[in-house]
Amino acid sequence: MSIEGKIKIVEQNHMVIEKIPSGPFEANAYTVTCPHAGESILVDAPHGLEQLKHLLEELNLKMVLLTHGHFDHTASLENLAEHFKIPVAVHENDASSLTVIPGLYLDDGENISVGNITVEVMHTPGHTGGSLCFIAGDYVICGDTVFPGGPGKTSSPESFNRILHSIKDKIFTLPGDTLLLPGHGNYTTVKREKELFDSFEARGHQPGLYGDVTWI
Repeated sequence: MSIEGKIKIVEQNHMVIEKIPSGPFEANAYTVTCPHAGESILVDAPHGLEQLKHLLEELNLKMVLLTHGHFDHTASLENLAEHFKIPVAVHENDASSLTVIPGLYLDDGENISVGNITVEVMHTPGHTGGSLCFIAGDYVICGDTVFPGGPGKTSSPESFNRILHSIKDKIFTLPGDTLLLPGHGNYTTVKREKELFDSFEARGHQPGLYGDVTWI
């Protein structure tokens, strides 16, 4: 069931971040807006978002950034990219799963400008080979890389190890009060997830673990 409406996550003088849950999987789209420049970017285009275009019409959208290429995050992509005449940016490892030709390939450490806001790209493979997180100040739009209570779903022991490295070596190096905005559900913090992960690591886990895993 779709949830129609925008949820304001951040409202500051220099930046506004809003969440739009959409589609049967209630995947989260996010908008990042620079109020001074009057420019916005859209992160992900889940199923059902094309029916909620009116929630985006007031924004001066410049680009769609994709956290990864799974269908529940990209089903509205072709419709929205055409309607708003904006390019699509994705990591090249996930580009083959899209129905549109990307206008830009993103990789680790690159920056995207939204008016006066700088959004840093973080490559966090594991859930998919091209999974990305987007850092805007003290906030990280993290797709399906990490959720409250665990990592994103993985398809093999190798991809599980890969997502753990992405989380430990990149996300957990950020300040503890950094807010993590996942691709489904509610936000969490680096501090909370690191504490849960440390307990998970201390307990140990059997070799070959993958799939839907939780820290708890």
